[in-house]
Amino acid sequence: MRTIARHSLDKPSRNGPARFEMPNNEEPYREVVPMHFIGRHEGVRFEIWSITPELAARMLERVHNRPRRVPRVAKYSRVMRRGGWRLNYEWIGIDEEGYIIEGQHRLQACIEADVPFVALVLIGVPRALFPSLGTPLPRGGADITALRGIANYTQVAAALVYVHRAERGMPLYTSGIGSRPENDEVMELLDRHPKITDSVSAARRCARIFPSVGMLTYLHYEFSKRDPVLAEKFIEKLASGLNMSEGDPVHVLRETLRNDQKSTRKMSRKYLLAITIKAWNYARAGRRAPKFLRWSEGANESFPTIK
Repeated sequence: MRTIARHSLDKPSRNGPARFEMPNNEEPYREVVPMHFIGRHEGVRFEIWSITPELAARMLERVHNRPRRVPRVAKYSRVMRRGGWRLNYEWIGIDEEGYIIEGQHRLQACIEADVPFVALVLIGVPRALFPSLGTPLPRGGADITALRGIANYTQVAAALVYVHRAERGMPLYTSGIGSRPENDEVMELLDRHPKITDSVSAARRCARIFPSVGMLTYLHYEFSKRDPVLAEKFIEKLASGLNMSEGDPVHVLRETLRNDQKSTRKMSRKYLLAITIKAWNYARAGRRAPKFLRWSEGANESFPTIK
């Protein structure tokens, strides 16, 4: 068995960089000065590295890992490019033979973002540990919201997805790369939109009739910016079904939702979003709604905007 790859120094020298020396005079990485040497455990070195795109490219020349996931690389790259990446102690793993066995997505993201990042690097990790790597459960927006001590955190996190899309000029119904906030962006959204937690309480009153509390939380939040009194009346009538005539936009919306509950073919979230916005726009304009609320995608009808 080959010997463990080691730095020639336990700590970076003031007179020059520590060289990453490989067995048999191999040097797969350029000279590296660890920002901080942490220590050893059973032959494994723990160090903090500042990894440049050039160093990341050299490291990725020797990889023993699963196939690379392009969306994951794109996700990390976006965070690094906007300066949102922080030293989080998710480690880069280098095995006994100098191969990367953990962290290839972050290294590739560093290259694509063309910015350096700081990471914990473990050197000399036994390759036999590879099957156990990558198993922790990732944290999502709801987890971040919960850690802030916010009640109804799942619905708040879902509403913040719509806020994120709106702020970036994306369609509210879009999906795919960049359509959901990263964890650091969730924190920023919560700081900028603290009153959205008030809207979740209103939306939850409609949980029996409206199929997405997160969506309605966002809509109530936006409605309240335009007319808080009307937004409250909208929610109250939608929740109770009382004090409405047949032409009332909320009555028409409520009947549409009740019929959808009985149907085997449920309306899409995109369609639900469209007709709810249309109902609000009718109410805001003080107009009676037609007998049926419809939105005809692909029939020269643009997606409605909140008035």
